[in-house]
Amino acid sequence: MHRPILTTLSTLLLTSLLMGCVTLEVEENSLSLQEQQQNLDSFDVLWQTVHDKVWDTTFNGKDWKALGEQYRPLVAQAKNNTEARVAMQTMLNELELSHLNIMPADLQEDLAGKDGGDPSALGSTGLTVRVHRGKAFVTAVDPESPVAKFRIQPGWLIDAIDGRPVQPMLERIQEVLHVESLAGIYMARAIEKQLDGPQNETVEVLFDTVMYGVALVDLPRQPKKGNLVTLGNMPPLRVHMEEKTVAEEIGYVTFNFFMDPLRLMPAMEQAVKKHQDRRGMIVDLRGNGGGIAGVAMGLAGWFAPDDVGHLGTMQFRDTELRLQVNPRIGAYTGPVAILVDNCSASCAEFFAGGLQSMGYARVFGTQTAGAALPASLQKLPNGDTLMFPVADYISESGDRIEGVGIRPDTVIVPGYFGELESPDPVLDAAIAWINEQSPQG
Repeated sequence: MHRPILTTLSTLLLTSLLMGCVTLEVEENSLSLQEQQQNLDSFDVLWQTVHDKVWDTTFNGKDWKALGEQYRPLVAQAKNNTEARVAMQTMLNELELSHLNIMPADLQEDLAGKDGGDPSALGSTGLTVRVHRGKAFVTAVDPESPVAKFRIQPGWLIDAIDGRPVQPMLERIQEVLHVESLAGIYMARAIEKQLDGPQNETVEVLFDTVMYGVALVDLPRQPKKGNLVTLGNMPPLRVHMEEKTVAEEIGYVTFNFFMDPLRLMPAMEQAVKKHQDRRGMIVDLRGNGGGIAGVAMGLAGWFAPDDVGHLGTMQFRDTELRLQVNPRIGAYTGPVAILVDNCSASCAEFFAGGLQSMGYARVFGTQTAGAALPASLQKLPNGDTLMFPVADYISESGDRIEGVGIRPDTVIVPGYFGELESPDPVLDAAIAWINEQSPQG
């Protein structure tokens, strides 16, 4: 019996950032004997972890033992931590496998955000942020949050957070991520982590309204929405779902993770039953970071009434698992639109791409993150963290989406304030498409 397959990106937040180590200024020779030994111990743990746990037992046709013998002396000879880390990452790069990276210890604290030490006390501004053309901007404001009174608009650029300019951080991430489709999600998560923090504190944000100049605002943080969920060695996550009616006759559902199945599964069933007679259904997966593959399989059945297709296949070391769709009695049979963006990852990509391939849904928005592989983390003795893939993923149509993403049927590229025809052009396009379809019979 398989354990739940976890493919959420939230467990891996910003863990692909080592590649930038080659661009850092080289440190002077400052390693103590203890640090040298820690780097060698880290190399040994890294090598053994890849040998024992990475899904590809052929190591992409490379001789993993020979690579270890080639690169270990380079780590032993390293004059500083940067040189040691570069040697280890270069060895990993030889395998040409995604999700096989090291995150330096000195980057983890900066990119982890300000959680206050208590997950239940972590607050949010209520802003949804994305990055496009190298700039961070607001895409939505929670109307129920205290921030709504500031009348911040979708399209406003974010220039600085608590006095720290965001552009250098974005440029660093863009520089070090060699897979372009992944850059958007990592940059957006980095900005959101800087905005989050203790509920009893404010965060100072410098906005560029593009048309009307700059605005410096102290934004209060509200409690995060959703239920606090833990699974395995993951950090606690807030999982929430919302359903409503839009444009009078169209059902709308959104949720942020394919997790918390005891709440999410019955909530989706209730939503489908409630909107069964609507002209169409919209499933908004923008920003959805993934989760448990079994949950995606179960939820897809509410929108695939006649097919026993699958959302793709996961290839582990010694087994293959087809992500079979579980058709549901009372599944929705009208037009289905799925909304995605460059922060839709993992199970969100399985779900959207699978229903798209089977012809049960039309996808709207921007290309997804291309972050499909289930991965695990291993702490190294020198404080760095190794991320490594434990399975491969092939889509229902036979394509690999890792590093590529799902391409929407209708592509709508986000714009800055002044370029937007409406606050949410993606939602508008989905509504227009549904209204063009024939009414349900």
